[in-house]
Amino acid sequence: MQRDHKMQKGFTLIELVMVIVVLSIISLFTFSFLISNSRTYQIMKGQGELYQDGMYLMERISRDLIDSDTSCTGGFKRSHKSRDTNLCTQYTISGTTLFRNGKPIASNIISFTQPDYTTQPPYTISATLEKDCGMLPDKTGVVPKCKVVVGTSIYPKNRTDKFNGNYEIVIEPIEP
Repeated sequence: MQRDHKMQKGFTLIELVMVIVVLSIISLFTFSFLISNSRTYQIMKGQGELYQDGMYLMERISRDLIDSDTSCTGGFKRSHKSRDTNLCTQYTISGTTLFRNGKPIASNIISFTQPDYTTQPPYTISATLEKDCGMLPDKTGVVPKCKVVVGTSIYPKNRTDKFNGNYEIVIEPIEP
């Protein structure tokens, strides 16, 4: 029995197995690339939200300090704009929430550094914000956290007796 090789059509079993192996390798690299990009996106999204919160916090405190007239125990006074001229604006942290005169203004705060308001300006303030990025645990079982450190230096404009009314706001991220 002789076979006519010209009449045979189709793939051999070895050819089919080789195609399956090659496609499996390509799909493995593709899925690992997509998963990596998804993780990176989640981290960047979480850090972006924290950065916005941190910039809002620094801007809020900067406005308060720029308009301050005098220092008081644990804070500063804004007598020219405040309804209560005896109000001492104070920032305190409890847990992960930052309070301004007892009202919450920021969350996800793990550290907050405020200056000694009785010293000469510039006043330097920094805050570290951290939260869960909303991702699954990594290979070691640790859930990744997003972390941002922000800071600013401020010269109050209304305390001309100490620094001639010069002031400046510089808000920038601080590298951890």
